[in-house]
Amino acid sequence: MDRKTVLNNISPRKRVDSFATINEKPVDDISLDFFYKPHTITLLAASIGVVIYTAFVRDTHHVVNNIWAGMLCCIFFFLIISVLAFPNGPFIRPHPALWRIVFGLSIVWANIQTYKLPISSRYAVKAVGVTIATPAGPGVQPL
Repeated sequence: MDRKTVLNNISPRKRVDSFATINEKPVDDISLDFFYKPHTITLLAASIGVVIYTAFVRDTHHVVNNIWAGMLCCIFFFLIISVLAFPNGPFIRPHPALWRIVFGLSIVWANIQTYKLPISSRYAVKAVGVTIATPAGPGVQPL
């Protein structure tokens, strides 16, 4: 007998290396049912409550702050819609809703980049409100 036959006969467990047996092993269900049932009405009520609260508590005297608050409110509701309406992605852990939010944020990011594409860089920097450190010198113009 050769060495491989002897080792296979001594082995206490049967060796089966097929994709189906490895991939289809049963896994303990550790998910909580609460997180996998739809909560559309609850989410609607909570989001309306947040918007009403922020509408009455905020200081509305600064125009720039009002514009930012409106944009953040639009992004907030877009992410809520993304959680409710977007399809599940290929990832299931930790929760499909998290991956829907990530997908929604990527769409928001792509929309911001599309908005900034046709405008000049000077106006884009002023619109975003970011201060870029530029070298000071006699021939350098500030942004």
